[in-house]
Formats: sequence, C-alpha cells, structure tokens
Amino acid sequence: MAFLVFDLGGTLMKYQGMPANWSDFYLDGFQRVNDALQLNLTNQELMDACEILRSYNPRICGREKEYSPEYLFEKAIVSWNRPSLCPSTLVEYFFDGLKLVPIIYDDTIPFLNLYRAGRGHAAILTDLPSAMPDQLIRQHISKLLPYFGFYVSSATCGYRKPNPAGLQYLAGKWKTKLSELCLIGDEEKDEKTAKAAGCRFIKIDRSGKNPQLPHNLSELSSVLGL
Repeated sequence: MAFLVFDLGGTLMKYQGMPANWSDFYLDGFQRVNDALQLNLTNQELMDACEILRSYNPRICGREKEYSPEYLFEKAIVSWNRPSLCPSTLVEYFFDGLKLVPIIYDDTIPFLNLYRAGRGHAAILTDLPSAMPDQLIRQHISKLLPYFGFYVSSATCGYRKPNPAGLQYLAGKWKTKLSELCLIGDEEKDEKTAKAAGCRFIKIDRSGKNPQLPHNLSELSSVLGL
C-alpha cells in the first residue's frame, strides 16, 4: 500500500467561514490585541500592521520560506513603537480575535479508520496559515493526529508548498523513495509539490465541479482500492 500524505485544509478539514486567504480578517485580530492589552492604537497603526502582515502572506507574496509567528508579528507592529510588547502575547490575542472554528469533514475519520485497518502509512503535510502557531493548529486537529504516523507542517521543515522539502522529510522518516509517496490535496500548489518531488498526486475536489475527480474521501477509497 502506498505511503499517503494528506494536505490538511480543504482536504481533511476547514475553518468555518474562512477563505484560503485570511488577510481580510487581520484587522479583527489586531483589534482584539488592541482591546485586550488596552494599547489605544489609532486606526492607522492597526491598518499599518495589517498591511505589513499581508506583505508576508504567502497567498499574496508567494513565499516558500517559513517564518515563526513571533518574527512576523515583530515585523508587523514595528510602526507601533512599543518595544515592551511580547510578540508571543500578540499572537495569542490575534488568533483569538479571528474566532476560528475548526470543522473536520464528516468523511475524514471513517476513511482514516478504513485506511488504518489496512495498515497503511499516513502523514499530514500542511502549510500553516500565515503567522499561525503550530501548536494551535495541532490543538484544533487533535482528534486526527492519532491516525497519522507523522504530522509535518511548514514550521517542521522550514518551507511551504510547492517546495518539496516536506515530502523529502517524510521520505526520509519512512526510509523510502519519494516515488513511493502519494500526496492527496485540493489545490494547485499541492499538485506542484508532488511534481517537484516526483511522487504521485491525487486531487480532491470537494466542490463537486469536476466529475473526473473524487469529491470526498469516501470516493477516494474507491480510487485507492480500499
């Protein structure tokens, strides 16, 4: 059985009401920071922070190198001129302001149970939403983690898709060839990642628009012959 590597967002789960690009919600996060810490920031200072954070957003700038949340928030608030602020504290309040609601797709756990029964190898490979702490997303998907031998984020390997570093990392952990891996995802960047690594790719089309693609993990079972 193949070594299956799953993208996370849009493939196994989603955040309720959140599009692929979260930049329109940055102001909500920074307003939460402002209120919680009683900083009395001006609207311009808040907007400046949003704009700097947007400049690092991979959906906008296309960056592959990963940066820590603390680094990104330190850059974002440079115009606030408040050197005593702790970036880690800002990160906590910022994401609290986004009011994230994780939703695991109904077909995800039944599929993983089926795949695990066949003793298949499985891993998660995910790009963290820009500036999001790794431990936060792990907390949000805690029900899924026991089904996977490895969880690899862009923070783990230092690079974001379509850089193949994450797949290379997993091939090393599994002590197998990259060509033995199969990446399952929902975006073009997932396909480009698989191509860059020289491994198989299966696209999940949860929109149901393409009749030639599996629309969920239940249909993926048939594709994989489970």
